[in-house]
This record gives sequence, C-alpha cells and structure tokens, in this order.
Amino acid sequence: MKFFENKLIVIAIFLFLFICLISLSLYTIKLSNKNNDVLCESNNEVNLDEEASLNTDDKKIFVDIKGAVKKPGVYQVNEENIVNDVINLAGGLLDKAYVDNINLSKKLQDELVIYVYTKDEINRSNIQTSDTCSANNYVITECTESKVSIITSNENSENNNSSTSNSLININLASLEELTTLPGIGESKAQNIINYREENGYFKTIDEIKNVNGIGEATFDQLKKYITV
Repeated sequence: MKFFENKLIVIAIFLFLFICLISLSLYTIKLSNKNNDVLCESNNEVNLDEEASLNTDDKKIFVDIKGAVKKPGVYQVNEENIVNDVINLAGGLLDKAYVDNINLSKKLQDELVIYVYTKDEINRSNIQTSDTCSANNYVITECTESKVSIITSNENSENNNSSTSNSLININLASLEELTTLPGIGESKAQNIINYREENGYFKTIDEIKNVNGIGEATFDQLKKYITV
C-alpha cells in the first residue's frame, strides 16, 4: 500500500513540473511576441516619420485645370505630380472629353494651365492641335484658339529656355534633342520638323516652319526669336 502511495506522489511531482514547464514556455513565447510587436511599431513610427519628412520637402505648386473635367479649378500639387494626377483631383474626365492631344504623363510646373477640350470642340476645329503653348501676359485665349491643352506662362517658358535665347537653334541642322529645347516644341513637333526638312529640303526662312504639321502662328510666335536657318 505504501508503495502505491509513493508512486502517486512521484507522478504528482512530475505532473507539477510538467505543468510549470508548459506555463514557462507559454509565458516566454508571449513575451517574445510582445517585444516583436513593440519593435514593429517602433519601425513603423520611424518609417512614417521619414515619409512625413519627404512629403514636407516636396515643393508645392498650383495648377489650373479647365474644360471637360468634373470639378475644374485651381489645385495645389507637388512638382513631382503629372497631368493625370490633376485630372484625377478634378474628379476625372467628362464623357465628352478629348485627351488624345494631351501628354498625361507630363510633369507639372507652377502656374500651369491644363485645358481639356470636348470631342465636339476638336471636331469643329480646323486648327491642328499641338502639345504645349506659352501664353503671353497670362491670357490663354491665343492658346485655346489653337486647341492647345498644356499652357504655360510666357515667364516660365523664357526661364526654362534661357540658355536657348543666348544661342539660336538652326532648324535645318538641329537634332531632335536640340529642337525640344525650344518653347512650345515637344518631341512630336520636333520629329515633324525633321520629317519636313527631309521631305522638302532645308528651310529657306524661319517663317517656313509654320508649314510643319502642328506648328501654327501661336507656336511660331513663341519660338521665332530662338531659331535661325
């Protein structure tokens, strides 16, 4: 009888030690998870602080969007934003909007005007659409009559092309990259200039550039003081 009592005591001791071991293991695991959560929260706070710092460093600019968008108006954005971002801020395009003449990936600049025309406005116009236009004295009528959607101020255009004003671009010899430094000339227009001179020979006067597809009076007025033949 005593033998069985001793055996039960030994079994009870082992069970007690086993339960203690399990409890200690569970506590250790719980403590480890808690420390990991604290570490993750700390890392997240650092990342958020870094992100906030980056956002603070972004330069804020103002862009005016008009025409066939749901909420036209002036929007404050970052200089790293693109045209498509402003369209989204303005609620998106109307069903009648025409955007084939707009480079939606173009980066923004301060005081930029984006004019989204309707399909009907484009269909009724005999004027060749172009990609950019520089407005004189902030009056954009000249640009909208030419159905240009990306409109910069004349001041910004002159600042961006200050190096061009000191050295005239020969439109008979200039490369694609050189032509795109001219105000109002994007890559598509630059390629049109090259195609024209390959098909028709060198330009005889700078006025002849108006015969190039996409270059009208408004664009010519922007670039005539920067070009030569």
